[in-house]
Amino acid sequence: SIHSDIGDSMTGAKVNGKLVSLDTTLKNGDIVQITTSDNAKPNRKWLTFAKTSMAKRAIRHKLGKLRESNREN
Repeated sequence: SIHSDIGDSMTGAKVNGKLVSLDTTLKNGDIVQITTSDNAKPNRKWLTFAKTSMAKRAIRHKLGKLRESNREN
């Protein structure tokens, strides 16, 4: 579980110092580092590996806001 401000702008992750995909399963004791970018945006693919309904709801909400802002431009 991570804060939505970090999740909305994440670009990748390292587990125990090694670059991994965002859908990597973690084990007890793993040390996780999330990389972020101001230009990053949530991706619909994230919904396939989000585990909690709260995470999925947050991703859908952000995707909806991005769609709305694209329509306005």
